[in-house]
Amino acid sequence: MSVEFLTYGMELKVPAGTPLFDENMVYGQDEVMIAYIIEGEVGAYRKAGGERYLEMTYKADDVLGADVVYNNNKSLTTAGAIADTRLYVWPQEQFENLVGMNIEFAVKAISQLSKRLRMLNHKLSGMLTRDASSASPQAYFDQGLESFNGKVYPEAKANFERFIEAHPDHLLVPRALVFLGMLKKLLQVNQAHGPSLEQVSDTEIDQDAQVQFGLYQLAFKGIGGLMEKELAKYMRVYENTQVLFSEGDDGDELFMIISGKLRVTKVIDGAKRNLAVLSEGDLVGEMAIFENKPRSATVEAIGKTEVLAFNRGNFKMVFQLHPQWTIQLIESFAARINAVYHEIGKANHLARVIG
Repeated sequence: MSVEFLTYGMELKVPAGTPLFDENMVYGQDEVMIAYIIEGEVGAYRKAGGERYLEMTYKADDVLGADVVYNNNKSLTTAGAIADTRLYVWPQEQFENLVGMNIEFAVKAISQLSKRLRMLNHKLSGMLTRDASSASPQAYFDQGLESFNGKVYPEAKANFERFIEAHPDHLLVPRALVFLGMLKKLLQVNQAHGPSLEQVSDTEIDQDAQVQFGLYQLAFKGIGGLMEKELAKYMRVYENTQVLFSEGDDGDELFMIISGKLRVTKVIDGAKRNLAVLSEGDLVGEMAIFENKPRSATVEAIGKTEVLAFNRGNFKMVFQLHPQWTIQLIESFAARINAVYHEIGKANHLARVIG
């Protein structure tokens, strides 16, 4: 494997059994670095009630530690070498210098973080499916009620319908039908006008809460951004409820929101679940760019929404012109990975309580 791009850092050899991070430990500014695994293996896990869950393995070509560095140096997993491992490591500033100048390494780092996020989302989907399908007869009803109270109306409707389908003789069916009647009216109002900020609940807000906040200002104001002719070339406008892409579609574009909002949904165990609401400056669809895999979720516009669309070819060109975008995207993945860690922790806690 060529490691010619591994500059500005240092090589580190870690014997098997060496601890690297401890769960919930907050490190000093110079105590944690971002690593690229050249050879060997690193294991990571979370722990609850004295038992491990979410066990993961990092191998050659994986990026390690970005989720810690971009989480104010707090690790949400315990990690250590499970074989003799050779790493290349950088402090944050040196790492950002490297990805800002070397698009080859930047794409490699982003691709690996994208794969890690996809794996975690798959794990979370499986946990949510098991919670809903096998936890208790009224699990769908409880989830529907939670979504209704949080004003996540499409998810509430899907769960109440699933509850009635699975348990048509349950004592709570009449109550579920009452909720479905109210939801029909609420969804008609939302479809006509689009959800307002007040109508979007905390449970629906982008799980990537800290992603891309500086991207729009940086790209279009801080460093001059794109010229008008470039904006015209990449700009697309979507109307309310218009779908950018659907779960399972092939895709070779990512989108950056210029104005408006996008809703991200996924079908889990037959029910449509709201995963995120993205807003100005956010990126969506990047996994298809980096992994060349089908879309993992459906994305649709909330009201009129303007986006920039980049394919694999012009993506590299644009990011070479604006290297800070690469750093923002890495920060985005790190924040999203940490958000999924939290969601998996909550799902594991629910499973333990039910169990």
